Amino acid sequence: MTVMTDAEYVDAVHELMTQPQGEFSPFALPNEDGDCIEFFVSQKDYYAKRIDNYLTLYLEEETDEVAGFVIKNISRILNRVVNQQVAHSFVIRDGEVCLRALFTAMFTGNEQTLHCVREYERVADVARENHLDTVRIPSILEKTHAPKVRESLGV
Repeated sequence: MTVMTDAEYVDAVHELMTQPQGEFSPFALPNEDGDCIEFFVSQKDYYAKRIDNYLTLYLEEETDEVAGFVIKNISRILNRVVNQQVAHSFVIRDGEVCLRALFTAMFTGNEQTLHCVREYERVADVARENHLDTVRIPSILEKTHAPKVRESLGV
C-alpha cells in the first residue's frame, strides 16, 4: 500500500465516488495520514452523522440508509486492543482487522450508550453484507507501537 497525501486521498475518493453508477462496488479506503478507514457502500448523495469520537455514519439523503461510514483514530483503537491480550487474536489476524471483533473490543470496559452500540452493530451488519467485514490495513497496523501488532505482521 502506498502512502497518500491528504490531497491525493481526496482525489482518490472523489474519483471512486464519481464513477458511473453501473460500475460502483462497495470499498474500504484506509487513510494512514488521517488515521482512519472510510467505507462506502453506495454512491448516492449522503450527509454525515457523528456517533462518537470514533464513528461517523454517512447516511443517504433520501432514505437515511447507510451509504458508508468512517472509523477515526484507528491506531489509538488498535493500540488499546492489543493491550487486551485475549482480544488481540480475534481482532487482528494476518494483517486484517475484523470489524465486529474490533467494535466488541472497543466497548469492553467502556461505558457506551445503547444508541452507540446499536449504531456500531448497524455498520458491522452493513460491512458484512457488502463483504467489507475484514479490512487489510498493514500500513496503519505498522504505525501502532504495540509489539504484538508488529509481531503478528512479521514486522
